[in-house]
Amino acid sequence: MSRWITIVIAVFIVLALLRIVAAMAGQTIEAPPPPTPRPTATFTATPAPAPTTTPQPSPTTPAAQGDSAAAVTEAPVQSVAMADMGSSGETASTAANAASTSATNAVSSSVADAGAALFGEACAPCHGQDAQGIPGIGLNLRTSDFVGALTPEELAHFIAVGRPADSQFNIVGISMPPRGGRNDLTDGELLEIATYLQSINQNVGKPSPRADDYRLWLTREEAQADVLVSLGQTAYLRYCAVCHGPDAQGRPGLGKNLITSSFVADQSDADLVQFIREGRPADDPLNTTGIAMLPYGGQPTLSDADLTNLVAYMRSVNLGKEAIAALPPATPAPATPTPAAATQTTVAEPGGAITGAIDGAAVFARLNPPCLTCHQLGGKGSKFGPGPNLDDLKDVAATRVEGLSAEEYVHQSIVEPGAFVVKQCPAGPCVNAMPKTYPDQMTTEELDALVQYLLNH
Repeated sequence: MSRWITIVIAVFIVLALLRIVAAMAGQTIEAPPPPTPRPTATFTATPAPAPTTTPQPSPTTPAAQGDSAAAVTEAPVQSVAMADMGSSGETASTAANAASTSATNAVSSSVADAGAALFGEACAPCHGQDAQGIPGIGLNLRTSDFVGALTPEELAHFIAVGRPADSQFNIVGISMPPRGGRNDLTDGELLEIATYLQSINQNVGKPSPRADDYRLWLTREEAQADVLVSLGQTAYLRYCAVCHGPDAQGRPGLGKNLITSSFVADQSDADLVQFIREGRPADDPLNTTGIAMLPYGGQPTLSDADLTNLVAYMRSVNLGKEAIAALPPATPAPATPTPAAATQTTVAEPGGAITGAIDGAAVFARLNPPCLTCHQLGGKGSKFGPGPNLDDLKDVAATRVEGLSAEEYVHQSIVEPGAFVVKQCPAGPCVNAMPKTYPDQMTTEELDALVQYLLNH
């Protein structure tokens, strides 16, 4: 009899163990809901009860105890494992974040250093070398809440647009020109300056009512128009002023006056954009200067946005149809007389060469349009013109065209514009904008003198 009792008890124990195993398997496969955090320090594991022979247990008791034991013993193990995983995961994440932050800080520091150098060149005349401002001219940028509240990108955009003297946001009363008056500064360089200013500003990240008002103003239609005009003025001064003058009043025999231009007034914005894209040949019946306007104004890198901005600026300076129609008839410009020969004296050029009886510098200075409209020489002339810098001409002329000497190359460049076009100019790829009228303005002797002047200056 006792033998059967033992068998029955053993069966119950086996069944209880099977239920324990099943419960454990269920916890492994089915992820339980996130447990209520419990303090690990107070947890005490309860061991599973050992089987007993007397008295005979109730059929449900071992199972109940087994489930309880499984729940108590497994949950802490899982909790500990999750805690370990969380700890290591957080540690790895923290390390990764620290490394990323360190790399970002290094890049920002490098950008700020570059911006500091640019600030010293472009902004210090008004804001001081230490950015603490100059009374009545430029604000203290270290304490400016406006500077601190803008993002570097917003601040760079603000510098690009500038601030007129009559702007509601101008508290100094002095105009801040677009790009601080430095039209050569690129968007990337403006961002470097902005990053530098953010690095020294004492109010970075703090709210600023002035900055909030400025952001709101930028969303308005009139503000967006002002921004386009400012950006267009920058592009105009960089690319168009060489022919049309810095004040848009034109250059005789080269570029028309855009302020009183009925052509500008009559065209739609879209038509003007397309006109700039296509240009106007010298033999076009509507071309009154005899000088070709090249496609994109000789600046093939101009984007659609640049052209839109340019037209906005042209529209802002143009008087409009009614005002132009009311202007008195323009007095025809006197014909440019054929210049007399330069003073017939022997001239020693700076490089030591003797040009003979003709002063090459005088020839260079009197040509129309002026050579410095598109070129630089001796630190003078157009920094953004479509022509190459002439300061190093004496060093490279003999290498430009195989088979031509330096003198022959320069002579060809004047007499046959476009026979050879230099690849790179200060403003980008060079274009053939050289007038074909120069040979008609000189005698053979003057042309020779000009060649020698250019090669020995």
